[in-house]
Amino acid sequence: MRINCIIPVYNVERFLPQCIDSVLNQSYKDFKIILINDCSPDGSLDICRKYEAEHPDKIVLIDKPVNEGVDKARFTGLDYVLTNSDLCGGILFLDSDDYLSQDAFRQLHQEMVSTGADVVEMRTQRVLGPIKRPVFSPVPAQVISRPRLMDDFYISFFGINLLTPGVTGRLYKTELLKSAALSPSEFKMGEDLMFIMRLFPCIEKLAIIDYPGYNYRIGGLTSRYNPTFWDDLKCQYAIKRAELVRHNYDKGFRPLAIELINIFYTSLQQRIYYLNETKERTCTWIKSELVDKELWKDVADYSLSEGKDIVHGDVEAIYAEACTRLRAGWKRRLIKKILTLFLK
Repeated sequence: MRINCIIPVYNVERFLPQCIDSVLNQSYKDFKIILINDCSPDGSLDICRKYEAEHPDKIVLIDKPVNEGVDKARFTGLDYVLTNSDLCGGILFLDSDDYLSQDAFRQLHQEMVSTGADVVEMRTQRVLGPIKRPVFSPVPAQVISRPRLMDDFYISFFGINLLTPGVTGRLYKTELLKSAALSPSEFKMGEDLMFIMRLFPCIEKLAIIDYPGYNYRIGGLTSRYNPTFWDDLKCQYAIKRAELVRHNYDKGFRPLAIELINIFYTSLQQRIYYLNETKERTCTWIKSELVDKELWKDVADYSLSEGKDIVHGDVEAIYAEACTRLRAGWKRRLIKKILTLFLK
């Protein structure tokens, strides 16, 4: 089985060599690397060209003329693999600031062949300099088949953290991704979850192995206001809800409604903390978001205690709750600042 490793590249010249080297140094040697330069403004393209010239049998470089974001870059690589019959086998997505452990491909390949799984997921560990910490997972290593896969684990994409919603760290059968016929989500965030949520009903068998093969470099430490956060995730809420209806997955509605409430309060905290806008302006925004009664229908129907102020339209109470949550997270924000200074 040939493993096709798709790596979208954007503004990562500092970490890109380690990422590519981690694939070239795999103990399992039947692989192809597809680098997609997403119009990177730094020296990443030169690094890609150098590696392609040195390893023409292993590396293909696709240089996009326009920056379109990581989601479309991944699909550019995916389309390349799916339209080249000699690249059949498996597909793995790797972010260009992360890297793989040396035995990752062999472990994934061995599990896929021995179990016949459509997708094999390995463990992820967070990396900060020389420090590595495993990402906790409540699901032990196992092979999960339908119908249990849908019955017990589809809930992972609707507010209950069981399986990771990430695209990376998994080996997918090429035939699975071809038959699923997925397309880019157009979102600036949450695109990973959209991909996996739509793919999940097509999976017959998923295998999870304990090998810590995906090394995720901790990023985003210099937090800032995200202007698309609420609009993107509000739109995704509607998409998720439609998926629940389509698959008659009734047990997902309540946790999804709770997730919507938490997203709303997170967006409010961002406005208060990063925009430093007046209380009056923030409350005006709150009022504008409470007008859409259809959006908050499940919150009302389930009589969720977390959303009682939203259902009652109590703007003052909503603002106060956002401030309370903001104060409760001061330690986490302080740690982020310290880590940012440390990384510099």
